[in-house]
Amino acid sequence: MKYLYNILGALLTTILFFSCESDIEKVVFDSTNSKPVVVSSLAEEYELDIKKAEETALVLEWKNPEIVTSTGQSVSISNTVQIDLAQKDFSKSISLGVYDGNTNSMSITHSKLNSQILSLLNSYELDLATVDVEFRIVTSLSDASKQLLSNVISTKITPYSGDIEYPEVFVIGTYSSLGWDNAQSLFGFKFDSMYEGIIDFSDQASSGFKLTGDKNWDNGNYGLSGGTTPEPEATEIVLFNDGGSSDIKCYTKRFYHFSFNKESLALKMNYGFNVLSIVGNAGDEVYEWADPNKNGKEVDMSFDPVKQVFYADVNLGDGEIKFRADHDWGINFGVKDGMLVQGGDNITVSAGKYRIYVNLNNSTSSTFELNSDDYKK
Repeated sequence: MKYLYNILGALLTTILFFSCESDIEKVVFDSTNSKPVVVSSLAEEYELDIKKAEETALVLEWKNPEIVTSTGQSVSISNTVQIDLAQKDFSKSISLGVYDGNTNSMSITHSKLNSQILSLLNSYELDLATVDVEFRIVTSLSDASKQLLSNVISTKITPYSGDIEYPEVFVIGTYSSLGWDNAQSLFGFKFDSMYEGIIDFSDQASSGFKLTGDKNWDNGNYGLSGGTTPEPEATEIVLFNDGGSSDIKCYTKRFYHFSFNKESLALKMNYGFNVLSIVGNAGDEVYEWADPNKNGKEVDMSFDPVKQVFYADVNLGDGEIKFRADHDWGINFGVKDGMLVQGGDNITVSAGKYRIYVNLNNSTSSTFELNSDDYKK
């Protein structure tokens, strides 16, 4: 078993720090009797199996911390279970869940664990392979600004190839016929409390929508609190989690990129537009950067509401292209360091017939693809 560092020593250091600032943080630990979280070791190796996708892959167990204060104060705790590749100091860790002090175990399915391993491999730009991973628990205490770290345990995990299944928050409204069959989602790309994505409301955004954490109303019913009237096209709204919350009706455009913090309940509108197009100087269909003074032309893209990606079939010549919203340069996407970003550089393309895909859901990892096999399919 591997240890990141001597957790008891770290705890004692933290205890002394808290004691010095007890007037501010209101918690003074009894360093003699307090004990940190202890996570039980796992088997040496796990092989994930797509045929067992919804079965339990592993169970993580731990002993909760014993926190004793010099004044006998009671403290509430929350334990965040983290996973990362070994020897990465949890620099790109993924949260597996947050638990209170009454819980001392968690189980995870083959499918969910596989998605998280694939996400980590993608973050570190590694190929599919058996990897060494580490788990730890970060404990937060009431009235204390510092966190306590458990011991670190390790194991080997062999993932299988497939799409990453990110957690979702569903956007329900008139556009989706008030149900889940046609609803689009915001995605938890980092497996934490943040969700984001592009939603196509057609022409029905102003008719209203709400958010929920599952395909029912039992896991969040996020809307406006009574009497709240946001400004038109509000950049941020704090939602209300209650069955009596009302619909959000302050948006009027077709497409919106939202981000939602499931902890603070802040819904942020990052940008909105009515059409995404391909513009540039690359052939007979996309030319002269759509300059109307030169009779230029661009191609409007369609939207796949299931995959939540834009697409268009285009016959390109050698040249350069970019993507822009509403036939204007206020919102445009190009490349920088190999990534698709707002305001990026022109994209060099070779002549050919392509179906071009643009995925703007993940703001830190937006993508585009020129696929010749999918042209006109």
